[in-house]
Amino acid sequence: MSDPTQNGASVQDPIQLRRIDEWVLPVTLNTAVHIGTGVENEVTDAPVLTTADDRPLVPGSSLKGVFRSISERLAHVLNLEIESCRLDDGGCTQTHKVEIRKLMEKNISDKERFHELLDSGWVCPTCQLYGSGVMASKIFFSDLVLDNARTHIRQGVVIDRDTGAAAAGLKYDYEIAYASTPPAIHVRMENATPTDHLLFGLALQYLYQGSMRLGGGTSRGLGEVRPYRAWGDQSGFRWRETDLSTSDAALRYFLKDQMTVDHTWDEWNEKMIQLVKEGNGK
Repeated sequence: MSDPTQNGASVQDPIQLRRIDEWVLPVTLNTAVHIGTGVENEVTDAPVLTTADDRPLVPGSSLKGVFRSISERLAHVLNLEIESCRLDDGGCTQTHKVEIRKLMEKNISDKERFHELLDSGWVCPTCQLYGSGVMASKIFFSDLVLDNARTHIRQGVVIDRDTGAAAAGLKYDYEIAYASTPPAIHVRMENATPTDHLLFGLALQYLYQGSMRLGGGTSRGLGEVRPYRAWGDQSGFRWRETDLSTSDAALRYFLKDQMTVDHTWDEWNEKMIQLVKEGNGK
């Protein structure tokens, strides 16, 4: 499939949708998971978040936050021309807030402002992909719903750091969920550049190695997630490319005349190796 962003350059018009990448990532939750609501109920101090029909879920916003954090932590291995920022340091847009404010006040079109913002180097690659205060996200995560899940109330006590024993009168509990059916993480990326693919690929590899954790209580063993069946041919893994770079391709896609190409995990890995050899997506 042709790639309108193959050389790492931004698309011709940031408003136009020219390419869609979609991933289906089947996973196995090796341990229970806790995504809390932040509000206690009559059953537990910390219930899990559920859908309207009481199925536990991991919100897409939580998934995006985990993937973004991993991309930020590992971006240095790519040797990008513009160093990726860390949101816990205020982020790149905070560093360049004066310059960005002046740009926003300029009497130019949104298209010109967008390209000037990209060319300025004020918005790092991670913020360009996952979004920031001045640039919308290009990547979207669906909620991870745990079908046929079992829930359980786990008890806990506060430990006195001086004595190493349980502190008197400080018992608590929280709800956890076990997934019986392997769920799948659904991800969509629009107008991806090679650098976008590489940053996302770092987080995917982190998940593939079994290092990713979801939700709260991860230091206590919760939220361990691994790829289902190592994302082999029978696992359900899919990376789908859709080319919308021409009016004909876009029309055929929206008329359901499959203008898509599906790939396996091995093919995705080959893509990542090729991009690294070509210069880290630059």
